[in-house]
Amino acid sequence: MEAGINVSGYTNHITQLCKALIKSKVDLGIESSIHPSLMQYIEPKIIDAIKKPYNDEITVSITRPESWAVKISDRPKKFYGYLVFEGSKIPYTWKVILEKYKYVIDGIIVPSEHVLNSILNAYGNKEQYHDIPIYIVPEGVNTKLFKPIKRPKNKLFEFLFMGGWAKGENDRKGLDIALKAFTQEFDASEPVVFSAKVNISYAPKEKIINDLKNLGINTDAKNIRFGFDTVPEEVQAKLYQNADAFVMPTKAEGFGLTIAEAMACGLPTIATNYGGHLDFFSDKVGYPIEIDHMCKATDSYPIYEDAEWAIPSIESLRKQMRYVYEHQDEAKAKGKKAARLMKKYSWENSAKKLLSVFWFYKCLDI
Repeated sequence: MEAGINVSGYTNHITQLCKALIKSKVDLGIESSIHPSLMQYIEPKIIDAIKKPYNDEITVSITRPESWAVKISDRPKKFYGYLVFEGSKIPYTWKVILEKYKYVIDGIIVPSEHVLNSILNAYGNKEQYHDIPIYIVPEGVNTKLFKPIKRPKNKLFEFLFMGGWAKGENDRKGLDIALKAFTQEFDASEPVVFSAKVNISYAPKEKIINDLKNLGINTDAKNIRFGFDTVPEEVQAKLYQNADAFVMPTKAEGFGLTIAEAMACGLPTIATNYGGHLDFFSDKVGYPIEIDHMCKATDSYPIYEDAEWAIPSIESLRKQMRYVYEHQDEAKAKGKKAARLMKKYSWENSAKKLLSVFWFYKCLDI
């Protein structure tokens, strides 16, 4: 699969998971809702699985809950919903669906404790939730590709950001926050650069640059680099491996795939101290950004109407970026520790954990 940075995290997740399941010799049928424009990035064996007829012994639906009813109406013997959510609390409409179908849903699968808590928070507390079993099955990393390499020291210390941009200053990934912190902390005369590989699946290059300029960011600065091209997964791994540190001041994550990939490459990682990545990210293996405050999710999309996100502190981010730059040997050692940890988060292990939830696997509905 050429899972370039212009492929959505959703598409990357399901295709990599399916590859791991196929490798485990599972009799796999896939019903796909992947956008047709993204099918070009999917390997032939995944396409074959999409076209293959399947029976409804067990269905796992990796879609939003509002789509689960369609597959439940097919009356599979067992139904599991794979739920991913970034905010602090799932929307009320999702809670209604869970309650309506609680006697026919055999389990809810989530990628992190953060998502599990977002479900429980909709009920007020853990004691009030007593309906459907919830299983944590983490997403994964291609650990054969995303791994540390030996390379010469860069002449310029490179901070890397990798993510999307869709909602201007309300965007979830925090590119604007990263750029503001970098330009405030580092003078143009210092041997430091900030590289941003931006996913243009959500907004075109021209809009992204214009948005950032409107926020007062000098996108033409010599120490700031942008990349908007679609690149294959192999090149994406090299971007991590050739950088010196990874920066992700995200407001919320269901799992945090780019954070996991950066850590798997041994990259010293600076990320917000909030979200699904806290299952594997801490000050022992990275550099957490303190939370400035919690606020109503800044994305106006209806599913976030009841959710809060964390606004990372620019001062804390500046401090962590400066510290990593001035303590490079320590940061590299911490990056190596992170890479060792992330070996446990392969897609193969993710597939094994998914299979352990039930005794037999027949259908993956996505």
